[in-house]
Amino acid sequence: MRGVPLRKLACLIGIIVLSGCGGGGGSSGEPPAFRVVSASPANHQAEIPIGSAIRVSFNRDVDPSTIASGISARSFIDDSPLPGTYSYDSPTKTATFSPNPPLAPLTEYTVTVGADIRSAGGEPLSAEYTCRFTTESSFWAYDFTNPANPMYLVPVTKVAEGAYCRIYLENGKSVSQTAIDRVVDEFDRVIHPGVVGNFGDEPNPGADGIPKIFIVLLDIRDGYTPGGAAIGGYFYSVNELPNAAAYPFGSPSNQKETFFMDIHPGDPSRPSFYNTLAHEFQHMVHWEQKANRLGLRDDTWLDEAMSEIAPHCVGYGPSYGRVAIFESGTNRSDSLTDWGGGLKDYAVAYMWAQYMADRYPAGIFRSILASSATGIASVESYLGASFPETDFSSVFRDWSIAVFSGKDLAWTGHPEWSYRSISTRQGTYGGIQLPGITTTNNLNVDHLPALPPWSVGYYWYTSQSADPAFTWNPSAPPVPWSSFYDWTTGGALSFDMVPGIPYRYGDAAVLMLQNACGSYAGSSTPVNLSVQGAHSALPSPLAKLAAVSENKTSKRLSAATGEPAWVCMQDHLAERGKILRGKIERKRNGR
Repeated sequence: MRGVPLRKLACLIGIIVLSGCGGGGGSSGEPPAFRVVSASPANHQAEIPIGSAIRVSFNRDVDPSTIASGISARSFIDDSPLPGTYSYDSPTKTATFSPNPPLAPLTEYTVTVGADIRSAGGEPLSAEYTCRFTTESSFWAYDFTNPANPMYLVPVTKVAEGAYCRIYLENGKSVSQTAIDRVVDEFDRVIHPGVVGNFGDEPNPGADGIPKIFIVLLDIRDGYTPGGAAIGGYFYSVNELPNAAAYPFGSPSNQKETFFMDIHPGDPSRPSFYNTLAHEFQHMVHWEQKANRLGLRDDTWLDEAMSEIAPHCVGYGPSYGRVAIFESGTNRSDSLTDWGGGLKDYAVAYMWAQYMADRYPAGIFRSILASSATGIASVESYLGASFPETDFSSVFRDWSIAVFSGKDLAWTGHPEWSYRSISTRQGTYGGIQLPGITTTNNLNVDHLPALPPWSVGYYWYTSQSADPAFTWNPSAPPVPWSSFYDWTTGGALSFDMVPGIPYRYGDAAVLMLQNACGSYAGSSTPVNLSVQGAHSALPSPLAKLAAVSENKTSKRLSAATGEPAWVCMQDHLAERGKILRGKIERKRNGR
């Protein structure tokens, strides 16, 4: 202050004092504005239990009648504030909101205290207040051993993150970091681009607004015992719904795109783990393309066929385990389209899908999924647009010949009668032993059973005379198509047999029946009118696991691979999701 006159210094001090005390017409003595003092959970707080209430404290007493309209909470997926109950404690000036249903796990919520709320004296809030918090690190998982109450909460820890995924591990379980890093790499580099390129986009950014998929590594509750079947992983579309809508009906939602992958006996270091992950990712894409975008539920057989071929599409190669199941017993005459949930259904679906992948250009399945139709009609839509000289029925008949040929038998002028990727002859491929299409249980059969819709039958005949000939006599309409091949001479295929006409052959021949239609075909004699491969209702998860565990072929495959027979539960979960959505819709419409 050197050189400042004393009078001027005094004036400066006076100005400073007046400014500090609100002088010059300030608001000294006015009450503070109505505002939020604190909130619980606090802004940016994490690991909040899902059963928590939300509390907001104010600096003034509040008009309780304005709390319900003035305080709201919502997650990204919710279009409206969460339902729940409100209360107010006057001594602490605290309003409480108790969400009902409870909050979803591992979800970010935004709490808003808006302009509708008023103090007891009618004063509006000075400024809108918002805070965000994240609930506990856990996921609602499915207990397949508890049909009465299958949903349970599994605590998890985030262990890795990639470009397309976040990996969580069940607390108390151990997986090496090397294996976890491989899951990230394999999903980002192989599975995600391969599935999206061949089938279409997943929900993105999806239910939670996060453009990544959550992969939960856990011990799936499937009742596994050594030597039995197990569930390798699953996708449950209910997790795409708001938790507030799903929870009241017994299926709480994680509100995010989620895969649950088994780590006991599942092993992220083995190829089967990644085959399962590709399989389940296709189910997620399928749900997005049909159910979410178009509001359609696709036929189960087609959804499963695409998931069966997904590992091959991403580069993991063919599934000789499925070929072995298809060729065992009478499985090869199982219906392609009549889904029963058994191993043979997956095997037939795989055989058809592998043929379609071999015969048609890359992108075929993506094009089929893009159709506004479902099931056979969606395949017809693709064929009609790209290959109008064919239809589902004619392609089905070509496929039936390819099943007999595999990639080992080529037909001059008819490449459509062979596979390019798999052998179907008796032998060992990829460590899997195949019985072959022609086995002792279909040798010299006199009375051929009826065929279910869209199914095939293979029968072989050996010489019974010096000049053998075979005559086919169907009993009653509808009559299946039939083809005949002289095995001994390797002669031309009689693609369309004529009933009642003798077909001469050498020492052995093969009869191929094709029921390329949607109704049951008649048997080939009036003696045996039984139906081959008829289905009942879908089995429960436990019944399905038990049936696979006791299946002779699956036991043989387990012994060969050193792994359990892996079982997909998408048919069960999709049906459960359909029922749940129906209940939600009826509630929304007041019915």
